Amino acid sequence: FSIEISDSNFQLPDAQIFRSVGTGDDGVAAIASGCKCSKVVNITYCKSITDASLYSLALLRDLLQLDMSCIQDMKLVHMKNVTIDCFAKILLACSSLRKVTLLLRLRTTLLSEVMRHIEDRGTRLRWMQKPD
Repeated sequence: FSIEISDSNFQLPDAQIFRSVGTGDDGVAAIASGCKCSKVVNITYCKSITDASLYSLALLRDLLQLDMSCIQDMKLVHMKNVTIDCFAKILLACSSLRKVTLLLRLRTTLLSEVMRHIEDRGTRLRWMQKPD
């Protein structure tokens, strides 16, 4: 599956990878390289991805919306292999982002300078409260 996507140029403006338990870094990298026109990516509850997936998504120049609402406290439950530093880097690198959905708990761990910078450039942060 990954090789087929990365070797082509799909016109996939909305990549919903939501709850794709088996999708890992290779799958996200394939989508990022084969679907360069993607404007919306939803990686909520993708438990197997790491920093490498987010770095791959940073290459999507047209990315306008990234849904990562599965993020919880410092341990990053549901995406526990992704560091807070990587989330900061992806948010800073994707200068075309207009909307990002994150769990409310992340608000206290993400540097205020990072949040201020991305909000100043027009990215709307949506904070979502999820029950424990």
